[in-house]
Amino acid sequence: MTPTDLPDHHAFSVRSALEQGVSPERLRTTRVPAPFPGVRSFAAPRRGADLPPEQRHLAHLELCRAYALRMAPAQFFSHLSAAHLLEAPLPARLRWDEVHVGVRPPDRAPRVAGVVGHRLAGLSGDPILVERLAVVSPADMWCQLGPSLDIDELIAVGDHLVRERGASGRWLNQRLPALCSLDDLGAALSGSRHLGAGALRAALPQIRAGSESPKETELRLAFVRAGLPEPVLNHELRDRWGRFIARLDLAYPAYRAAFEYDGRQHATDPGQFAKDVDRIHAVTRLGWSHDRFLAHHLQAGAAVAIDRARERLIAAGWRP
Repeated sequence: MTPTDLPDHHAFSVRSALEQGVSPERLRTTRVPAPFPGVRSFAAPRRGADLPPEQRHLAHLELCRAYALRMAPAQFFSHLSAAHLLEAPLPARLRWDEVHVGVRPPDRAPRVAGVVGHRLAGLSGDPILVERLAVVSPADMWCQLGPSLDIDELIAVGDHLVRERGASGRWLNQRLPALCSLDDLGAALSGSRHLGAGALRAALPQIRAGSESPKETELRLAFVRAGLPEPVLNHELRDRWGRFIARLDLAYPAYRAAFEYDGRQHATDPGQFAKDVDRIHAVTRLGWSHDRFLAHHLQAGAAVAIDRARERLIAAGWRP
């Protein structure tokens, strides 16, 4: 039996199916997953599945789309659901298959299987729309992650929120404003009481606009905590005629030194690897040093990366 006569191949409510003439027997006999009571979805993943981190944002989006079919007008996605919908970097240890839904008083938080309900007072901003879904403001979402993330993870999420869109995910090849500002984060933190407030307060002054990946954040933090100067993030290098040469992850213009984290794309995409080689050549022709780090260089507190960066900077004239 095919699903072609059902209301939608993505997700639909049982009520809408019955209103459109689908019989109760048809709904019972067709094996369409029911992620929430009264909702059927062809796309929602199975709860408890051991999904790799790169698939969890999309999987959670499908769960939210399914739940949205039964959401009350005053409800919105919050906490880890908001983080998934905003594609924030989250550690793999966290559950991806629970949907977090918030309301403001005096409304009551939902009590539905598979949903964690929250009654939220003192929000700093109104919900926004993401994929046509109501989502708590990015700054409030960051504060809500206080009890779930450690300090460095909160910094990585903060960096993600305050940078311009365009480096990854659905914002690829676009330049859109940041989801919020450092001031927004500070206002949300100071405007209400939060679980994990100590970690949030420790993370806030270490957040920087410009970092375009969690690994860049990790590398920056390792450098600064080791006593190296604070790098310029995603520095635009141009030649003497003003022509754009490259965006450098972590740069020290005064010392003509650049450091970058290299993901796995070069290893699986020969075309990208060739472009990277040409790019590095163009950078070094302008008298800059250029070092790339891989995942193993960030192990053991990024000791290898720190030592190499220190040597480069001292050779260029920096003194500790």
